[in-house]
Amino acid sequence: MIITGKCSGVVVPMITPLTVSEEIDEKAAIRITENLIRNGCIPFILGTSGEATSQSTKQKLTLAETVVEAAANRVPVYAGISSTCFSESVRLANTFFDKGVDYAVAHLPFFYPLTPQQMKKYFLRLADAIHGPLMIYNIPSTTGMAIPSNVIFELSEQENIVGIKDSERSVEKHEEIIAFCRAHDSFAHLTGWGVQIARALLSGSNGLVPSTGNLVPGIYSKLYQSALAGDEENVFQLQAQTDAISAVYQKGRTLGESLAALKVMMNEWGLCGKTMQPPLTALLPEEERKILEQTKKLGLNPVELMDDATEGGNA
Repeated sequence: MIITGKCSGVVVPMITPLTVSEEIDEKAAIRITENLIRNGCIPFILGTSGEATSQSTKQKLTLAETVVEAAANRVPVYAGISSTCFSESVRLANTFFDKGVDYAVAHLPFFYPLTPQQMKKYFLRLADAIHGPLMIYNIPSTTGMAIPSNVIFELSEQENIVGIKDSERSVEKHEEIIAFCRAHDSFAHLTGWGVQIARALLSGSNGLVPSTGNLVPGIYSKLYQSALAGDEENVFQLQAQTDAISAVYQKGRTLGESLAALKVMMNEWGLCGKTMQPPLTALLPEEERKILEQTKKLGLNPVELMDDATEGGNA
């Protein structure tokens, strides 16, 4: 795929569908990918929602091959390459590019606290070693470190660092980085902070990365298109709707528990199974029952949601 312009649109961090034997469920991956694309969204595999740190290299390559083939050059494909081992990230990125992935996405390696200078050197070295565009992933909730704004600005000068997927919980910093990206045509901001999507898009963020997009991609496409059109009232109405859906599987749960709950909801709608990759575990039956009861109260029609194709933004 030939890609021009700044990264943008609804980039959904796909869950990784697994069979009961913990292999990649290729049929489910195709089903999810098709549902995303039909609803104007773009797949991002092996991110936080995809249990990426627990997947084997074999699983990662199988998922990448499956999703790239299913996407069939209709939209770009983003793939996480993060690892605590630098050479593994490089090897994975270049293998992904060879298989047709369009963008590599990397957060900081966790475990060792890094100085701002070390962060900068890490991403610059990574960008120099891979054979395609790199998107920085700022997610302090899992890495334990926030990438300072000045480091992000300096990294934007590297030719194949194309943007940032920003999940840091700081409105002030979001606004600062969005303003910078608006002034720099080649560097994009994608917001990964779910409850702040409306504000970020209306401030000029180039796109969004919502985990709840696994369930309701069409609603997020409408939200994104409404933001492009400057329809603030509709943007905030849709934000409230997606917040209510997200709360069903996220509220009161750890990140791992919320992903298990998300798979329960997706399983109910025929998108994938409920198997989790260790160390994460499936929910207990009583928890599953509560999730499904709350899902029904939302009054959502999964058939309509999965057939609600809209004109979405591409990168």
